Amino acid sequence: MDNLAIILGQLLLTGQICGQEIILSNINKGQIILQLDKKYMEMLFGINNPEEPECDEQPDPDKGHGHFSYDEQDEWLLESGKMQSPINIDTFAIFPSIKYEQLELNFKNQAMKIENNGHTIELGIAGESILMNRKFALNQMHFHAPSEHTIDGLYSDLEAHFVHTGADGRLAVVGVLFNVGKENLAFETILDHIPEGSSGAGFKINIDDLLPEDKAYYHYIGSLTTPPLTENVEWYVLEEKLEISQEQLIRFQKYYINNNRKTQPVNGRPINYINN
Repeated sequence: MDNLAIILGQLLLTGQICGQEIILSNINKGQIILQLDKKYMEMLFGINNPEEPECDEQPDPDKGHGHFSYDEQDEWLLESGKMQSPINIDTFAIFPSIKYEQLELNFKNQAMKIENNGHTIELGIAGESILMNRKFALNQMHFHAPSEHTIDGLYSDLEAHFVHTGADGRLAVVGVLFNVGKENLAFETILDHIPEGSSGAGFKINIDDLLPEDKAYYHYIGSLTTPPLTENVEWYVLEEKLEISQEQLIRFQKYYINNNRKTQPVNGRPINYINN
């Protein structure tokens, strides 16, 4: 029981107790609510007041972890501080490195679902990657327009994020940048399947059309780019850019435009460049 109390206590660093509920922050969906019997609340936390304890005032959901506005980024809840993403990648200040193997990206040609989640278009995609000689499972991919990362101060028209989780729970994101040019067949397939409601059924997709052939990349340690802005996220931003058509960009912008976080201070973090 002591170990359980320690674990729950650590989790509560980003949550709170409200009556017989434990409210925890969640990186994907905003909150997890655990309901415990009163006797367990007493054993774990010494709560034995027959009256329900008062809850702290909840943050405005539009400015918290569940729903948020890109127009009010300065009011997003920040859980930590000096390793935030996205950043500007200054190619004149990067550190070339040869100690890491090239990325191995092995994704399925099947979108299990597609979701219009209120701040981007997200696809459930299965697969795995070898990132710095470690295996990560692909969870989902989504898009930002314009890009979140900048290269030498310049934005791209679109950025795709492939979000992974390691066996130890560590998060890693592979970023792919797109500029207006020729039509991208895979992106066209995605646009054709955006649901009228919040979610839609799966479909076949040629995922290789969303990945450059050259896997040279910039690597740094940062954060999620949406609340709760959790840090210690590994970032792999691919150097080679792909193309989408102007018409495709306009179609995406009918759903989301400027759904990108502002670039954040680098604060002395090393940015490695791997091209082998």
